[in-house]
Amino acid sequence: MDATIGATPSGRGSIQLLDGFRLTVSGRDIALPVQAQRVLAYLAVARRPQPRQLLAERLWTDVPNERCQASLRTALWRIRQADHALVHSNRTTVDLDREVRVDLHDTLDQAHRLLSGDARPVEVDVRAESLRADLLPDWDEDWVLVEREQLRQLRLHALEALSTRERAAGRAAYAIHAAQAAIACEPLRESARCALIEAYLVEGNLAEAHRELDRFSVLLWTELRVRPSESLRRRVDDALGASSPRD
Repeated sequence: MDATIGATPSGRGSIQLLDGFRLTVSGRDIALPVQAQRVLAYLAVARRPQPRQLLAERLWTDVPNERCQASLRTALWRIRQADHALVHSNRTTVDLDREVRVDLHDTLDQAHRLLSGDARPVEVDVRAESLRADLLPDWDEDWVLVEREQLRQLRLHALEALSTRERAAGRAAYAIHAAQAAIACEPLRESARCALIEAYLVEGNLAEAHRELDRFSVLLWTELRVRPSESLRRRVDDALGASSPRD
């Protein structure tokens, strides 16, 4: 059950931004007004102190300065009513407390580790599920749209890197799963299809590789009137040719 705004839990909280906004403090979901949610979300995405003036102008566009500053003060008061330790502010800046856990930060850190090519990834990095979710999918503010698209691109590259890493380690099933997650995010992305086809080929599943190429060919032609690249088609053809019985 949502806690009331008047509650003031003492424990640091967590903020969910992927697949929607959610604030949890001391194990309880905290209900906040929408504008207070937006302040927390902006601070969480920024990951650094924000000038009060800039924060107010970004969140209350087309509003006179005095009104947007007043709206920011009200939102901060609401947040402190929920938990006094969530944000720190002074006359010039506002910042999210460093002890607040943010799911977006975990996903970004995972993606950057995968893309760095670190030979010793942490165990959580092989979980494709944490790279599937969109940032605040029901919000339509300009700053959210920009951040959402940047995250989407990062997630796609990270999933492809994960698939490549798992394929090289001989874990074809995990490589397939990561590539399929990338395709679910962007069905027309050839590099994701290539990662999936390569995983099928490493697995020795030539029929699946060929079927995947056929499915992708039909989709590309239906949506864009283009064909898969020659290199991708040749890769599958060469694999099929190498497996054919010879006289």
